[in-house]
Amino acid sequence: AAATLAAINPQLIQQGHVDKPDSLMTFLGLVCFLTACESWRRHSKRALFLSSLLGGLAVSTKYNALPFLFPVGIVGLLLMGRQGMAKAGILFLLLPLAALLGFVLGTPFALLDFHSFYAQFADQIQVVSTGLPGLVIHGAFYNLRNLISGITTDRGSAWALAALFLFSL
Repeated sequence: AAATLAAINPQLIQQGHVDKPDSLMTFLGLVCFLTACESWRRHSKRALFLSSLLGGLAVSTKYNALPFLFPVGIVGLLLMGRQGMAKAGILFLLLPLAALLGFVLGTPFALLDFHSFYAQFADQIQVVSTGLPGLVIHGAFYNLRNLISGITTDRGSAWALAALFLFSL
């Protein structure tokens, strides 16, 4: 359902035509969120690791996708409460590693030339910290707003209702 809503959203389609990473980031982030919800519903650690991996891929597409990893952490904490402390500690360590693996798969440059990657990343941190504090979270909320506004417009709502109907069958 998340993929369909992202695929038929008019604003994301328009952004996709100008070759922006927002569409891919939103798609990966929504699938990350959906997989985290599914892991809670099924109490599946495997689905949670997949969600963490997808979240890492979303962050490698655009750093603004970091909030998509929050539900993964929350579900991880909730699932840890159902296990013993030893298994919970292992889960707590493996989830960030899965996200890191997803990030590295999407951005191998981070490993291949770490010095240059770190210099560019530090430059972005400096830009954000010296006058553009809203820049970090702007992208995630901008895409969420576009998704919601695409659903509530006449064209978007018709497609969204059709997609939801098909998935409810």
